[in-house]
Amino acid sequence: MDFLKKYYNFIFSPKNFPYGKEVKEIKIKNNKDSKTIVKKFRENKIDKYIKAIFFMEKLSNYDFIAKKVNRYDKKLELEQIYCGKQLRIKNLPKDWKEQLIKIKKILIKENIGFIDWGPWEVNPFIINNVCINNEKLYFIDFGDCIFDKPENIEKYFNLQIWYIEKLIECNILFI
Repeated sequence: MDFLKKYYNFIFSPKNFPYGKEVKEIKIKNNKDSKTIVKKFRENKIDKYIKAIFFMEKLSNYDFIAKKVNRYDKKLELEQIYCGKQLRIKNLPKDWKEQLIKIKKILIKENIGFIDWGPWEVNPFIINNVCINNEKLYFIDFGDCIFDKPENIEKYFNLQIWYIEKLIECNILFI
């Protein structure tokens, strides 16, 4: 029974969030006026570091990304404004679908495929690479973004939204 309780807590109330193979370390810094996250990339993943910076700068005028504070190229570190906790099925805002559709439209306009967000394979109740702060969704980790055709971006987003809707239905069964 203890195993089932631990497994349930891992699935529905994780204590931390995943980060990919390109990341060596993530630190949260409490500054005087704000909170930031410093993401240190692995030395052999400089391509992901460069792509993350490129796509963050390309989308810097939009409010669904974590704003870049600083970058430390020699250390392969990227410092961003803290944008909340990892999104999970349990903490979805009421307008989650509308926010995702708005983000999708922007990415289609910019021809950018953000292909590494959505329910995490290991724990689908965690929405990978999306954070929530004050009921607002933020996309993080731009290292896997690509330039893509609008129809591919549309298809990927629609699939992830459908998957989240199914997980919400499933989650209701557990309550």
